[in-house]
Parts: sequence; C-alpha cells; structure tokens
Amino acid sequence: MNLYAVIFVPDFALQAVLRNTPELRAQTVVLIAEKKTRILQMTPSAHAAGVTQGMTPTQAVARCNGLIIKIQSPDAERVARAALVECACSFSPFVEETAAGICTLRWDAEWPASQKKRPLVQLAAVHLCARLGIAPNADLALLAAQSADSCREVRAARDLAAVPIEILALPPHLLSVLGKWGIHTLGDFVALGRDSLAERLGAEILPFFDRASGRIDRPLRCIPPPEIFEESIEFENEIETLEPLLFILRRFLEQIALRLETAWLVASELELRLGFTIGAFYRRRFDIPSPTCDVDVLFRMLHTHLENFRAEHPIISLRLTATPSRPWRQQFGLFESALRDPNQFFETLARLGALLGEGHVGTPNLFSTHRPDAFFIGPVIFGELSDRRRITAEPSATKAPMAGLSFRRFRPARPAQVLFKKRPVFLQSVEVSGAIIDSFGPIRLSGNWWNGAPWSHNEWDVQLHESVLCRIYEEDGAWFLEGIYD
Repeated sequence: MNLYAVIFVPDFALQAVLRNTPELRAQTVVLIAEKKTRILQMTPSAHAAGVTQGMTPTQAVARCNGLIIKIQSPDAERVARAALVECACSFSPFVEETAAGICTLRWDAEWPASQKKRPLVQLAAVHLCARLGIAPNADLALLAAQSADSCREVRAARDLAAVPIEILALPPHLLSVLGKWGIHTLGDFVALGRDSLAERLGAEILPFFDRASGRIDRPLRCIPPPEIFEESIEFENEIETLEPLLFILRRFLEQIALRLETAWLVASELELRLGFTIGAFYRRRFDIPSPTCDVDVLFRMLHTHLENFRAEHPIISLRLTATPSRPWRQQFGLFESALRDPNQFFETLARLGALLGEGHVGTPNLFSTHRPDAFFIGPVIFGELSDRRRITAEPSATKAPMAGLSFRRFRPARPAQVLFKKRPVFLQSVEVSGAIIDSFGPIRLSGNWWNGAPWSHNEWDVQLHESVLCRIYEEDGAWFLEGIYD
C-alpha cells in the first residue's frame, strides 16, 4: 500500500523570521508585511493575549503590552523552504514542495512507528516546529498534518470526520452558508454528498469536497534536492563590532552543519557575504582543503579572516553559503604519509598570511621567463601536495645526484660598489667587502625585449679574501650583490 506523508510548518513566514532568534518563540511576537500594517501571523502567546489576524499593530499593542513586531523576510523564507526540502529529501527521493511550509513525500508503509517523528526532530534541530500527517493520498495527508498536534496517521477520510471544516480554507461566503446549515466538521460536510453540494452551491464547492473525501490520488510534482545550503539574516540594528557577527555566524554554521549531515554531505566551500548601510556588499570565498562538517573548524576559518577585516560602514545583512560535496577520501601508498589535519595546516597558513600580509605566504611559482629568481608566491593547492611530494621523493634512478656549492641569494639584491678595470677588482657592500683576487665572467643575460619590459645584466662570480665566493651583476650602470656561495 502506497502512503503519503506531509510535513507542515504552521505560521511558516513567522517561523522563518524567528529561526535566527529562537528564544523569541515563547514571547508575544507578531508578523507584518513590509508595506502593510495588518498582522499576518503571531505566536501562541500573542494569540492568547488577544491578538488576532488582520489587526493593525496599534490595536495589537493596545491589547498586549510589550508586543514584538517582526517584518516578513523573503530571504528568510527562501532559506527555511530549502531546509524543509532538505529534510524531506533525506526520507524519500520522491518529494514535492506543495506550498511554502508544506512538503509532500512518498512514505514507506513498512517503516516502524519510531520513524514517524524523525522528520520533526530534524526540523526542530534547525529551529522549525512542524507537524506530520500520513495518509493513503496527498490531500488526506495534508489535512491530517494540519489537524495534528504533532504526528497523525489516517487510513480513510472517515478518520478526519471530527476535524473542523475551517481547515479546508473555504471562501467566506461558502463557509457562512454551511454554518447556517449546521455543518461544522468534515464528516458533516462529506455526508451531504458531492451531487447535492454541487446542486446547491455550484461547481465552486467540488474541489473542497474532493479534498475532504480523499477522492483524488494525484501524482507528486517531484523536485530535485537543493545543491546550495544557505543561511541569511537582515539585522534590525546595525552591526559595528565583531562579537555579535561571530555569534550569528556560529549559529549559522551549526544549522548548516546539521542540514549537511542530514543529506550525508560535507562543506567543500564557504561564501561569506556582508551587506553595508550604503548598499554595497563584501564577498569572500573560502576553499576548505579537506571538506568537513566540523563547526569548530569552519568557525575558526571565518574567525581568522574577520579578525583582520575592517569595514568602513556598519553591517546590515549577512549571508553564509556552503557548497556541498561528498566526504573526501584518498588512498595513500604504503610508505606515503598525509597531512594529519589539512584544515589546521591551512588555518596556520591563513594566520601567517594575516601577520605577514597578502601574497607573502604560499608556494613559490616561476614566471614564464629566463630572468634569474623571477618567481611569485601563489596559494597552496592541497590537491597538488601529494603529487609534489611523490615527485620529489622518487628521483629517477638514472639521474646522477647534484653536487656543488649551495647559493644563498639575497632578496632583494644588495646594492654594491665595484671597482672595475677590465674585470672587477674590488667589492664593497653591507654584506662583504674586499679585494677581488679571482673572477669568472661576464655571463650576459637578457630577455623580455618582445613584451615592452626588457631586462639585461652581466653576471660575475668573484672570489674575495679568505675564500669568500659571491655573485655580483651590473644592470643599467649599477652594481648589485646577488648572493654568496656557502
């Protein structure tokens, strides 16, 4: 027997706004649209205080002192919808996003009763309070979820006979007529019969009757699982210090990690986006060397960056996006070792970069030129570390080992004064000075004459007193000490 389950999040727009401040759920909170002054949704405590839907904020405040008013947020609803779909996709590959805050999925009839509340527990972990309904078709499952306190399973429409008819969301004029007839429950409504209702109230009533009687067994409009895991917030007050920003980021990471673990995924990349009062945005992408869901590791990565970040304007919005991937696995050789903690290694690199400046920590890469010592510092690419280690650890058996003096190069080259009489005869510099007793050169080097940045210099290897060997060169009429042989 095929069963359907509906996950229903009541007051979805309000719950989406309160996800980032779950401590407000127990207080008197109402939700209004940005450009309207009527109350759309409210917390149970606000309803108990006399606040009803359609009131103006002024009327609500008059009835409930200390009322908290929130503004509807499309971004918060988009993120909450994604979290709801992710939860549903973790239980079935056949998932339909029926409406905002409502997901319908195929439910395995053989699952034990202990599994029924698992979707509700997972959603509660990301601060969404939901209800679950299970029935033979999607429409009955939705009615079961909307009428449930937590979880409800029905086998036929008669199991919902005592449910108030208001659950069908009938138009006011139809609801008024049925009320005058004394029809107050779904059982009374279905007992009137389809033909009799159509004869008296017209074809407008038929879709509601079909829902209440469970006549339609429609197919699901399945959607693919989301590929981006995101959390965002628009601050009511401007953020000017680091502590509140880090507090929200930590909560975001905990929620994203829970959502990733639900889908058996890990984060391979994070993107941080900050919005400022002037309308500008700051974006920063963080590559995660070893994809993980460890909140502490991800938080240290963001914390290290933000400690050295300075904003000229207050922050009014925050968005954190995680790109998911499968857990990373790598098979090493018998005598090959890996980094014990790649993320900690790159965190250390990030701290060194913050201390030494951008572009001063990384791996050296050669420019495409023959100019000596022409290189730049590039970022460390974790995927290439094992390949480089393998290349350096397994030299060719036919290649003879290199022998000779090591060269200690000065970066930058030290300015020098050289007495030149057909060859260098005396050297004076901060590092070494003295008469030159032997020399080899000149070695003429040049290049880049074809791209508008030509260079040319003459190199000499010279020997000073006490067997000091060094290299000097002349470029554009100036002499430099390039390094010393050890």
